[in-house]
Amino acid sequence: MNCNQYNPQGSLRRKAQIRMLHILEVVDAICRDEHIDYWMDAGTLLGAVRHKGFVPWDDDLDICIMRRDYARFKRAALKRLPADLAFQDWTTDKYHFEMSPRIRDLHSLFDQPESKCQKYRGLFLDVILVERVPSMKIKQMVYFFYGRVTREIHNYGYAVYTSKKRILMNKILAYIFWLPTMTLTNIARLTAWAIQSDVVSRFYSPFRGPRCLSDIFPCRELEFENHLFYAPANPDAYLRKQFGDYMTLPPESERKGHDCGIEIYS
Repeated sequence: MNCNQYNPQGSLRRKAQIRMLHILEVVDAICRDEHIDYWMDAGTLLGAVRHKGFVPWDDDLDICIMRRDYARFKRAALKRLPADLAFQDWTTDKYHFEMSPRIRDLHSLFDQPESKCQKYRGLFLDVILVERVPSMKIKQMVYFFYGRVTREIHNYGYAVYTSKKRILMNKILAYIFWLPTMTLTNIARLTAWAIQSDVVSRFYSPFRGPRCLSDIFPCRELEFENHLFYAPANPDAYLRKQFGDYMTLPPESERKGHDCGIEIYS
């Protein structure tokens, strides 16, 4: 089956993928120079293994780094990103409500309704921050509180609600529950460290598929769009935990990216 029908050379999607590849190259160089471990994740890793590049209908990129490396990564990115890229988290864009940062292209538009208030809205690479969790069941319980509270504090309401009264009430409730929520989250973190859990995930997202440290480290290089980027040590086990039989193409009705408009500027 010819998948190139989804991203032929010169098509808007292929131009977007090439622009995102540039972001990944820049981030790869920063991480290598700063000795920060990262690895391709989700659809990006799937594309590397199954297509040796982008999944033909994909329109974003995902990498993971350990949460403990975030401060170093942020400092390096803010210092070294070229003028055509921007570092986006809630400290550089007050309406970026996710806890994961993004590296945004400044000469494009990725038109998602939930990003309508954000300062940076171009094509992006998601930098997913993962850490040890005691178990996926406990992680999901913590997320129920932590994810909702952190999103509201970081202005999630401005992206999805029209009622200013609802935005205000949700933010007040988030601040009321902030301390007990952080206490619960830190207990979970301490437990994961104490038992030396092999499972990593993120407390701030529903992110259900487990990632295992034993599948990740030491990271290895894997081909992606004729370049070598870092991937988990055992990409097969890693992908099977997320997708099951990942080598089988999904039905045609599921071969699509985000439901948004893309524009690319010269």
